[in-house]
Amino acid sequence: MNNGMTSEETGRAIKESLQAEHDELHRMVREFRTLAATGTPEVLIGSLDGIVAFCRSHFSHEETALRKHREMGLEKHVASHVRLLEGLFGLRAGAERRDGAFRSALGSWYANMTNHIEQHDRPALERLLVGQTREQAAERRWQNPGPPQG
Repeated sequence: MNNGMTSEETGRAIKESLQAEHDELHRMVREFRTLAATGTPEVLIGSLDGIVAFCRSHFSHEETALRKHREMGLEKHVASHVRLLEGLFGLRAGAERRDGAFRSALGSWYANMTNHIEQHDRPALERLLVGQTREQAAERRWQNPGPPQG
């Protein structure tokens, strides 16, 4: 799929698209956290179902981009997505049971999601920005280690 864009332009477009999806996910979760204070289980479940659908779509988009750019460690990244989805299913079950621990579980899930974005997504998206795979970035660092330390 060459649309006349350089690999750097393509990487930038992918990064911007995925970042917009991260921003939307943060917005959805903030809205959900507000609902969690007063919403009925039915409203919470409907909102969670929307978050699950969004996450599935986003994770598929992100994994496709990372696979295309031969991102090393993709299996760990995908496993983290699976854990995040499992956490959402646990939140949904808690909402159905009207579980009192629901709010703390929501806080934990949000912290895990934020950590995933910082630890997995941002570094991978930075490599996409310059059109590098992780192995290319490592090779470049090995070939150009910089000034001696000490």
